Amino acid sequence: MNGVGIIHTADLHLDAPFSAFSPEKAERRREQLRQCFLSLVKVARERGTRLFLISGDLFDSEYATKDTAELLRSGFESLPECRFFISPGNHDPYTGASVYASAEFPDNVHVFRGRECVPVPELGVNVYGYGFVAPNCTESPVDGYGVLDSNKINILVCHGDISSVLSTNGPVSLREIGDSGFDYVALGHIHRASGVRCESGVHYAYPGCLCGRSFDETGRKTALVGTVGKGEVSLEEVCVSAVRFETADCDLTGCATRREATERLCRAAEGFGADTVLRLTAFGDTESELILPPDLLKGLSEAEVQIVDLTRPVMSFTRVESESTLKGIFYKTMCERIDKAQPGSEEHRILVKALKYGLGALGEKPLTDFGEDAE
Repeated sequence: MNGVGIIHTADLHLDAPFSAFSPEKAERRREQLRQCFLSLVKVARERGTRLFLISGDLFDSEYATKDTAELLRSGFESLPECRFFISPGNHDPYTGASVYASAEFPDNVHVFRGRECVPVPELGVNVYGYGFVAPNCTESPVDGYGVLDSNKINILVCHGDISSVLSTNGPVSLREIGDSGFDYVALGHIHRASGVRCESGVHYAYPGCLCGRSFDETGRKTALVGTVGKGEVSLEEVCVSAVRFETADCDLTGCATRREATERLCRAAEGFGADTVLRLTAFGDTESELILPPDLLKGLSEAEVQIVDLTRPVMSFTRVESESTLKGIFYKTMCERIDKAQPGSEEHRILVKALKYGLGALGEKPLTDFGEDAE
């Protein structure tokens, strides 16, 4: 039996709030997510894909904006020869109030509600699925389908958590995958791609999220595209995202001016292109109380760079000054607190910023001029 062309994606999280960004950037990020879906539909058209599998968390919540719902419908309708199968996950369960219950999707779309099987006789395929009907799910979405038809290609689409048998997000074990008998288990929930794996003859994979949404989802994000047959799965990773998140560090030890710091930061940002949102963490002991605004490299780097300033000024005080002057006592006390804080934590960042602003308030420099070169 020949294989069938599929696309496997998951965890798009459409209409995510992007609350860490400004309203303008948040809307831009949401539009990028929507465009990722349309780009993947384009790939499906070019590859002649017959089954488009979405393994949960298509939406970031049970609800969706009108624009997003219309865009999805347009994408589904643009590819009538392809069957779309959606397995709602913990973020977007199928409830009476969810977009799945209210949206009018075309006939080539099936949204699983609970445990189901949908025959696709023209392809010789049975597509099984498990859709969450509540945010929490403690039963396995892989177990419990009974004896499968060995004359068909049997595919399971589900949202599930392979990391813990105690998970409330559809716990899945390797034993259950191996015992299931499916030709391919299309999983969702874990945002890092697993690659195609095999357990007792059953192939399975997490494609990862289609597009990163924050700095804990760094790198190139993909979907899986290829064919699934009896005992043979051939899938490759395809990237359609126009943006990726990355992180990097920059040592500013010894810097005395903002100009010098900017030069080092620009060098650290080299190699990251216009498709990158980069969080660049500056660290080290500097020779002055540098203040580095988050958008310091705006217009100086191809990437969109966000500076996290963890640098600490090195100040010299005599013993008498450190014990008797307000500035010396403040510096000593703050440094002790900074040393006790977890590096990179919110507490650490606040303490470092407080140290710099405090020194400015106790000194002669205006708060807005820290680290600027002398005229």
